[in-house]
Amino acid sequence: MNRAACLGTFAFLTVCISSGFALAQNHNRLQTDIRALATIPSVADIPANHGVVINANASRSAYIKRAADDNLVIVVDGAEGKEYQRVADGSPFFSPDGNHLASVAERNDHWYAVLDGTEGKSYDRIWDDSATFSPNSRRFAYVAENDRKMRVVDDGAQGRAYDEISDGSLKFSADSVHLAYAAKRDGKYQVVLDDSEGPIFDAVGWPVFSLDGRKIAYVGTRGAEQFVVVNGERGKPYDALRPMSLTFSDDGAHLGFVAGKSGAMRTIIDGVAGPKCEWIFDGSLVFSADGKHSAYAARRAGDVVAMVDGRSGPPYDGVSSLTFSRDGRRVAYVAQRGEGWCVVVDGIPGRDYDWLAAGPRFSPDGRHVVYVADRNKPGHDRSEFIVVDDIEGKPFTWVRGLPVFSADSTHLAYIAAGADPRFDTGDEIPNNPDAIAAGGKVVFDKSMDYRELKPAEKNKPIELKAVEERIVAD
Repeated sequence: MNRAACLGTFAFLTVCISSGFALAQNHNRLQTDIRALATIPSVADIPANHGVVINANASRSAYIKRAADDNLVIVVDGAEGKEYQRVADGSPFFSPDGNHLASVAERNDHWYAVLDGTEGKSYDRIWDDSATFSPNSRRFAYVAENDRKMRVVDDGAQGRAYDEISDGSLKFSADSVHLAYAAKRDGKYQVVLDDSEGPIFDAVGWPVFSLDGRKIAYVGTRGAEQFVVVNGERGKPYDALRPMSLTFSDDGAHLGFVAGKSGAMRTIIDGVAGPKCEWIFDGSLVFSADGKHSAYAARRAGDVVAMVDGRSGPPYDGVSSLTFSRDGRRVAYVAQRGEGWCVVVDGIPGRDYDWLAAGPRFSPDGRHVVYVADRNKPGHDRSEFIVVDDIEGKPFTWVRGLPVFSADSTHLAYIAAGADPRFDTGDEIPNNPDAIAAGGKVVFDKSMDYRELKPAEKNKPIELKAVEERIVAD
């Protein structure tokens, strides 16, 4: 791995965007400059369910290697570590700042959480998808089991014992101060916040923190009634709630969720019910940064629409990835039209693509929109490329995640992999969808020519590129 080149700042990697009206209204073109950023290993015999993992700025890598005795070895930045019989799916993974690496692995029927090469206490089982770093990368927690009792282990300290800790419920607050999870004891459930137990219910949903960490909300069930619980206080009862729909505004002042059964669902925002919908999609409810606007994806009259401030948009076959500009004046989302996918900005659909790999995202000033598109036409090489204000960038085998705008909205940074005869395309599966910066396993789809290559050619490092695409007027 070439550590000298990294994507830590915007100093060397820019996409210059002209001022004035939206670029789609101007006659512009892209002027492309590509430079080497780093290399990541391409290992032909990586075990199934694993891939090469790179951190956020591509300065570090890790992968699983099979040893001569069929054990597994975690290779970090080219250096081999200890051997294990099994390494959990999703391991290894980096902390959000990229400075720490964690794994969940098993040796001789004992499971270990391994942090920066140091093994923690052994357990009968460690729930691999529970292991997580705090957003500031300073804390590390996971769910472990001994003698059929489960505990949360936070920086090596064991919490209370429970019969069950709900899979996927372990969450840090955004400020990294608080840790919460849903637990079961004697047939009843409660949410545990910083090792303090909340009220008892027949069932509870995953806890959700406000961005400032001052509020925590979840759905609790008692008998036939469900309640939204905020900071331990129970709200009014509902017949049906969608536990995965709970959403705070960025300032924590507003809370929204979905109530009702299929055919008669509504959003409830600050206690006010929205229009009735046949279905409201989990995870789609979003607020603008100032909390004054909301949007979500719903099914009405058989069509899928974007609902913005309670008003229905045009019908599509699918709607997802809704987002507001920072000032809340603009909204964009991904829409499906038949077999094509487009980005809709302020109600106006863009061109169709075979797939949209990421996006959309507004620039900080709200004047520009970027997303990553995929083209895969028969008889042509598959490619990914960024689209800025309807202008297509240079095609690559893989574009990593969503490009990031600079604070002044004039620059854009991203990482890409160039053309490689070994692969048709690539993808990165995040270890934690709530912490994309922690990275994930990078998987490249092998080309038809791959099997004909010699081992030395298959194992050549994959080159990552830093791309500069300057928008200039014709």
